[in-house]
Amino acid sequence: MAFTPPLGSTSPEVLLDNATRLDKLVNGPEATIPDRAGEPLDSWRRQQKKVDDTLVNFQENGGAMGFSSLQELLAFTPDKANVLAVDTSTGEQYLWNGTEWVPSEYQVNEQIKSLNEI
Repeated sequence: MAFTPPLGSTSPEVLLDNATRLDKLVNGPEATIPDRAGEPLDSWRRQQKKVDDTLVNFQENGGAMGFSSLQELLAFTPDKANVLAVDTSTGEQYLWNGTEWVPSEYQVNEQIKSLNEI
């Protein structure tokens, strides 16, 4: 999108406009502020709210846990599905599907091993 004046302008008006926008983005309320092209930018507080909401959702609907051994992991029964667990002795990941622990489809150690073999 074309800017008037173009990007890189040293115009005092553009500098003041940018400083005003930055002040609103950093110090203003949870909101969306348009950039010079009219595209929405999330304020700092809005971004913090999104991260907080994501963390709450993750904690309420699943999570990640570490166990020192596979036996310890298998002995634990989560109260909800979609819990990721890691056997920290091997790095292998397991997913609680609501009924049982199943190996995660994505195993970091396998990816690392295959890269090391190249």
